[in-house]
Amino acid sequence: MRAAVGEVIADHLANPEAYDDVVSLLLSARDQDGTPLADEDILSEVTGLLAAGSETTAVTLTWLFHELGRRPDLERRLHDEVDAILTDEPLTTKSLARLTFTRRLVDESLRVYSPAWLVTRRATEAVRLGGVDLRAGEDIVWSPYTLHRDPALYPDPLRFDPDRWLPERPQPPKGAYIPFGSGKRQCMGNEFALAEATLITALIASRWRLRPVPGPAVRPVGAITLHPSALRMVAEARTQGRHHREAA
Repeated sequence: MRAAVGEVIADHLANPEAYDDVVSLLLSARDQDGTPLADEDILSEVTGLLAAGSETTAVTLTWLFHELGRRPDLERRLHDEVDAILTDEPLTTKSLARLTFTRRLVDESLRVYSPAWLVTRRATEAVRLGGVDLRAGEDIVWSPYTLHRDPALYPDPLRFDPDRWLPERPQPPKGAYIPFGSGKRQCMGNEFALAEATLITALIASRWRLRPVPGPAVRPVGAITLHPSALRMVAEARTQGRHHREAA
């Protein structure tokens, strides 16, 4: 992977005017003294984004389209939003500000099916936490998946409801929604991941419908990420605006 990323960086250096992306942004970055990032730092940043952001984003979108397959009402709203944008302009990063419902779908997928379902921390010093005494050096395991399904924090927590993230709706307290962790150890790629997942969802929905195929019940399986046990779907090409009008 590092070799492939190195080739991409070299091409950006040779043809800087041809690109406007994360790599070009890193190549143009300067510190307070005007010093550019070292080549090794750029290589590590891009490799890290690819390695850390590929599986978690893929799992998030897998669960999202699983829910859309079960909820034609949500799929219809997604198509309405995407088609409205496509009447004005192609989908690009500039479209993110208008993809508000799409973003709420991503947020809700991250809540109900947190890819990083288990998180570990190590106590650097003795501390009492939640009535439990922890010694320095002890490892702690906790679950965002469980937290995000707590009925004390989320009404009807098992319901996939993207509208719970509307700005006028009551929001969960600080620390109750942490798909990327929190504090000093929060995932540094969270904003990139959210933008990536939102735009990919819109791009897929602009061209395809993913319909569920009858089969075994889909259940979460815990591994490095929380992925579905078996999810069979059929991709059906769509024409802009056609499918949601037929379903209305």
